[in-house]
Amino acid sequence: MTPELRSFIEDLYAKGREFDQAEPDWSRRWRNIDPPVGEFLWILIKAIKAKEVLELGTSNGYSTIWLADAVRDNQGKLVSVDFDRELINLAQSNLDAAGISDVVELRCCEAGSLLSDLPDMSIDALFLDAERSDYAGWWPHPERVLRRGGVLIADNMTSHPEELATLYEQIQSSGVFSTAVVPVGKGELVAVRDLG
Repeated sequence: MTPELRSFIEDLYAKGREFDQAEPDWSRRWRNIDPPVGEFLWILIKAIKAKEVLELGTSNGYSTIWLADAVRDNQGKLVSVDFDRELINLAQSNLDAAGISDVVELRCCEAGSLLSDLPDMSIDALFLDAERSDYAGWWPHPERVLRRGGVLIADNMTSHPEELATLYEQIQSSGVFSTAVVPVGKGELVAVRDLG
């Protein structure tokens, strides 16, 4: 990550915190991941050489920028999805200002329907940071779309374990994932699809 992009993303995080503190309606907050989670996602995407990455839950584009920078280094692309048109527009503005929009396709749609339309084993990495109550209803598509060796990451595993319990059970029951909970930020559930 260039010093200029790091400076931009630090400023964007600060603006996000300021916005969330002033917004009384929890559902309208941007709820960005913490910077250490951004670093974790960035290095993970680079490490697995992910070229086809899907983010469900764009918000203002903060996590999108972390993912996009890693994907750009891998000569890949990122698709990021949110159902809120205002947030998609804000994210596009932030991606343009960060100079990283060339590797990102933003889509305003319902994430579950997008997942169901994707081809089998077409995604290298899938980051879930949307409405946690929706995740279980998307199954089995998160498993189906991930390639062998692909990685599923779900935010908030330690902060909201009850809301991710069904997804975690689905992952465990599938028999094709190795999992770990990484204690960074609000806890990242990481599931790697087995190679066999």
